[in-house]
Amino acid sequence: MNGQTDQPPDIFISYAHIDNTPLKKGNPGWVDKFHYSLGVRLNQLLGEKVNIWRDPKIGGTDVFGEEILQKVQQAKIFLSILSPRYLKSDWCPKELNEFVRAAPAKGGLRIQTKSRIVKTVKTYIPRQEHPPELQGTTGFEFSTDTYKEFSEETEEKLYWGRLEDVAQGIYKLLRLIKSGQTPEPTGKRIFLAETTSDVTEQRNIIKRELEARGHDIRPQDPLPLQANAFRQAIESNMENAALSIHIIGGHEGIIPEGESQSIIAIQQDLAFASHKAHNLPCLIWVPPEVVPKDKDEDKTRKHEEFIKTLSNLATGPGGIEFLRETSETVKTILLDRLTDKPAEAPKPQPFPDQLHIYIICDKQDLDTVQPITNYLYDDLHFNVTLPMTEGDEKLVREDHRESLVTCDAPLIFYGQGDQAWLRGKLRDFMKVRGYGRSEAYRAKAIYLADGHTAAEIESIKIQETVILKNGKEFNPEILGPFLDKLREHQ
Repeated sequence: MNGQTDQPPDIFISYAHIDNTPLKKGNPGWVDKFHYSLGVRLNQLLGEKVNIWRDPKIGGTDVFGEEILQKVQQAKIFLSILSPRYLKSDWCPKELNEFVRAAPAKGGLRIQTKSRIVKTVKTYIPRQEHPPELQGTTGFEFSTDTYKEFSEETEEKLYWGRLEDVAQGIYKLLRLIKSGQTPEPTGKRIFLAETTSDVTEQRNIIKRELEARGHDIRPQDPLPLQANAFRQAIESNMENAALSIHIIGGHEGIIPEGESQSIIAIQQDLAFASHKAHNLPCLIWVPPEVVPKDKDEDKTRKHEEFIKTLSNLATGPGGIEFLRETSETVKTILLDRLTDKPAEAPKPQPFPDQLHIYIICDKQDLDTVQPITNYLYDDLHFNVTLPMTEGDEKLVREDHRESLVTCDAPLIFYGQGDQAWLRGKLRDFMKVRGYGRSEAYRAKAIYLADGHTAAEIESIKIQETVILKNGKEFNPEILGPFLDKLREHQ
């Protein structure tokens, strides 16, 4: 079946036969399709045919046959397809136990840092119920914790992404077994924090992207769920990292035994401590679609406050960075942060105290304001914030008010928005003390994009607001009057 040979297998697939029963008569089963696709992808990665073996018999009444025993003992890698039936099967645990028993004669269960047992989870099972031999191995989940399984038909994107993860992991393991050496990562060590289940796929996308560029992603093994052991494992995995990445989902996450905080909060605290002690950059990403939600309203409010606190602690790129962007934007930012750039001659810093400018613009103007943002941040070294444009309306509104309260100078970019939009933003200037601001702005401005004239806002009179008129191309000199206002407060 599937091109199986009499040669010793590279991979032995252990599965419960009921998990290969097609839902629709006449179709191939889940395991058939997984086996075929995995084999094709590994052949492509290795540049040669990989030998994958599994027992094709449908019946479960045969004795633990000599052929199975021989193939298990010969296999380089043992791949389990975990499911509720796998746990109840008589055969599957025997296959796993036999592989473990035979492993010392083939160099042990681990080749340097990698396990020869690869675990895939077809149907969700809590980790504590996995066989003991599988609890310490990294798993590849093909289902959610609501028991929804990924397949080519139902969750195509998730299925193929996870299958690629399995193929990449086995590819690296087979190369290691054949060469006897661990390929040295060509990139940097990155700590990628464990997440809650609702953002697992976003974590997998980031992990896949960074590994493809040669970065060393930690942790590599499942984390213990006891308080002290968990903290020690996190600290060890953060050591010598160039960056820590934290993807925050819609709920607080599990709490390790003996802890009062969730794993999400503990990892974040340890990252902040490492940032303070060793200057470890920390990137926090809350995907735009994430909204705190829990059956317990108190937990929901607590998680909302947690996210707000993270946002308030942000200092910007190179320090603690807080992002509410799409996955594609985050990938671009990450690759930029991890790219070594040639040293440049230091530029003059006319504003050494790191003033914070909040650029207020319509969602459609985000690309247009980029040259202004780059000039203020890269050339003049301001901290620059743009408004949230995606996600829950309440969070977007709260973020806007928070930025108005904390910035040194707001700048309204009047482009695609209409006059009603502009008047609403200007009214916020007058309401800002009610939002919690106690002192006047150092400067405030309206930047008229190409196509707008000063006559359009003649009826709007906000004291000490600088009006800036732009041409078709951005010229830094346009910002001169606004910057002069800021200098008056130096």
